[in-house]
Amino acid sequence: MIPSNIVSLFRVFTLVVVAAMASPLLGAIGEFEPSTANNIGSYPTSALEAVIAAAEKKKVAVMISVIGKKTYSVLRDLCSPVNPKDKTFQQLCELLQQHFKPKRLEVAESYRFHRCFQEDNETVSVYSARLRHLASTCNFGEFLNRCLRDQFVCGIRNPATRKKLLSEDRTFQQALEVAIADEIAAKESVQVQQQLTQSVNSVSKNPSVSSTSSVDSVSKNSAVSPSSGGNSRVPPLLRQGIRPNSLSPPQSNSYTCFSCGNARARAIEVQI
Repeated sequence: MIPSNIVSLFRVFTLVVVAAMASPLLGAIGEFEPSTANNIGSYPTSALEAVIAAAEKKKVAVMISVIGKKTYSVLRDLCSPVNPKDKTFQQLCELLQQHFKPKRLEVAESYRFHRCFQEDNETVSVYSARLRHLASTCNFGEFLNRCLRDQFVCGIRNPATRKKLLSEDRTFQQALEVAIADEIAAKESVQVQQQLTQSVNSVSKNPSVSSTSSVDSVSKNSAVSPSSGGNSRVPPLLRQGIRPNSLSPPQSNSYTCFSCGNARARAIEVQI
C-alpha cells in the first residue's frame, strides 16, 4: 500500500508540471470557488487580456523577424527613441504605411481620373480597367459608379459609340457592354471587308492575264513575216501603186481620131 504522503507529493508534482506547461501559452485559470461567485467575470476577462497580450507580442516578434534588415532599420528610425518591440502591431503597421505609402491628395487623384482618355490601339476593356484603378484613390464613395460611367463616355474614342451612349441613361456596366459590342462589330466588319477586297483582287487579276495573252496572240498573228517581204496583208494592186477606185474596164490601146481619121495610141491614165 502506497503511503499517503507519497501520493500527495505526486499530486503536487503533477499540478506544477501542468501549470508550467500551460503558463507560457495561455496561462492558468484556477478552479471556481462558490465563495467568489461575485467576481466570476474577472477570471475570464483577465485570461482573455493575457491571451491578447501574448498574441500581440508574438505578432510583433514575427513581424520584426520577417521584414528584413533594411525595413527594420527604417522602422527603428521611425519608432525612435522607443524600441519597435515595445509598440503594438497596429502601431508598427501604421508607421510603415505612412512612410512607404503616404496618403494621396483627393483633388490630385480626381484630376488624374478626369484626364483619363482612351489611347490609340487601346481596347475598351483595358481602358475601363485603367479607369477603375484611378478611381480607387479618389474616394468617390457612393458616386463611384456614376463617375466611372461619365468619364468612360467622355473618354471613349469611337464617336459612334459615344453618340449611342449619350442617347440613353445607362450604368457603367451597361455602357461597358455596349462599347465592347461595338468594338467587336467594328473589328468583324474590317475583317470581312479585307476578305472581300482580297477575293476581288484575286478575281480581277486572272482576266487581265487572259486578255493580255489573247491580245499578244492577235498581235503576233497580225505581225509581218519576213518571208512576205513586209507586205503580206497588203493587196497586190496596192503593192504596185494602183488604187482600186482608179481601175476601169480594159480598153484598146488605139483609137480613131475624128478630125483626121488616123489611128493613134491611147494613153492609159492611172490615178495613184
